[in-house]
Amino acid sequence: DDPVDDWGNPLTVRSSALYAATVIAGGTVIDTDTTWTAAESPYLITGDVTVQTSSKLTITEGVTVLFLADTDDQTSGDELYDSELLVDGQIYAQGTAEAPVTFTSTASNPEPGQWGGIRIGQRDDYDTEDSRFDYVVVQYSGYGIVTSKPNADLRITNSEFNSQGGYAITLRGYTYLPSDSHVLVDNNQFRSSGIRTYSAVDYGRLTISNNVFSTIKTGYGIRASDLWFEMDLVISNNRISMSQPAQ
Repeated sequence: DDPVDDWGNPLTVRSSALYAATVIAGGTVIDTDTTWTAAESPYLITGDVTVQTSSKLTITEGVTVLFLADTDDQTSGDELYDSELLVDGQIYAQGTAEAPVTFTSTASNPEPGQWGGIRIGQRDDYDTEDSRFDYVVVQYSGYGIVTSKPNADLRITNSEFNSQGGYAITLRGYTYLPSDSHVLVDNNQFRSSGIRTYSAVDYGRLTISNNVFSTIKTGYGIRASDLWFEMDLVISNNRISMSQPAQ
């Protein structure tokens, strides 16, 4: 108790220190072509960061992107209390087998859902811009990678998804899409959560192939629903093991 109000206002402090070579504050807007490199890694994101339309974020091999756990200094985006990377332009995250690009939480004992995720496209009127994730690790996010771009050209390959709060990848669209659009999810490892695609109208080509899903807890390794009109859907050579049955 402080009956005379002379103790000041309460402060929240953290019991551990964080090292980051580069801090990207919430509210940062990337409006020119930008490259994040291993020399400037790790990058610490403290709130929602946006890649604007017609701008490209390239993340090179060996980079670690840390999201401040359970924090969004902007209180914005889809997850009001978790930091997110919101891509209206392009993102190329290109690691190697020896030096992947890693997106993860800062927590010393991380848990699923401690940062929001990577959202590509937030409305349905963008020109086609391609994005690539090759040899990346995504872990402890709320929703992994989501695209709402109706003309998505997205390739996710040779990557690992560990301990997401929901689906690791969600692919959705709400309008007629150009027939040459292509979403490829190939040769990835999924642990605890899988892929969902829905509301795809003339999505062009969607290929989900050569992936391994283990100890899936979301109820589905691959869930496809509400796929309307013409769509070239290929699901092949995936291996799924469940930790609990679909409901």
